[in-house]
Amino acid sequence: MSIRLVNRAEKETYTFFDKRVVQPEPELYYRSDFSILFIEKGEGVIQVNGQTSEFSEQNIIVIGPYIPHRIVSAHDSLITAIVFRMKAMGEDFINCCQLSHIRSFLERSSYGLKYSGSACRKAFRIADRIENTFGFREVINLFEILDILSLSGNHKILTNEPVSTPIIDKNKQMIDRIKHYIEQHSQDVIYVEALAQQFNMAESTFIRFFKSNAGVSFTKYLNRVRIDKACHLLTTCSDTIASISATVGYSSLSNFNRQFRCIIGTTPRQYRCSLCA
Repeated sequence: MSIRLVNRAEKETYTFFDKRVVQPEPELYYRSDFSILFIEKGEGVIQVNGQTSEFSEQNIIVIGPYIPHRIVSAHDSLITAIVFRMKAMGEDFINCCQLSHIRSFLERSSYGLKYSGSACRKAFRIADRIENTFGFREVINLFEILDILSLSGNHKILTNEPVSTPIIDKNKQMIDRIKHYIEQHSQDVIYVEALAQQFNMAESTFIRFFKSNAGVSFTKYLNRVRIDKACHLLTTCSDTIASISATVGYSSLSNFNRQFRCIIGTTPRQYRCSLCA
């Protein structure tokens, strides 16, 4: 079977997680983010790294990034997935000691994990409350699910070895290098053509490669990085909003305000006031 990349390009506004119905896939595929699969109805098998495991109703399957897998289920089955990217929360948050058990759990997901029992029932109840409004309460719901699964011992590892293929590893290494460059130079003017040349790609190839492997367009990713840095500055320094806008890479204050509201859901001033209140 061939391997292809499945991304979230149909929902580029999504920055942390997305809940969706899983559609049948005729071939092995992988995502660039974590997936939690909720088997709501029916039964079937999942193939990971050449090994096949059965699943049934009320099972939960966790698949890590860049893990080729394939789900085969009955036509009347219903499987929903929460697809999420931990890096959207920032490295400092991810590495805090309070999340050590969740980090370990996510590292184990590189083997594929299947859960059953009381932990699944609790996680299902919480997942039912997630409706893709992307509000703060839904973020808390997701972390409750991660907490429940990370503390549950009632799971089965789906493959004996972490999945690794040359093509996937090469793509992952390249996208990590590109993201690191963007994060280090986000305050500068970055032209796609120049960035593509730096990584030895034609501009059109770079655009397709980035969107496929990052799950979002280059422009949206750059704006997300800049706004993340602006959020940090808004809460840690007293600089004016105009000054912060220029510091993180925006030449236009109106564009900064527009991008901030689009990504965070409020204005920079409201964001600063809400955290200082």
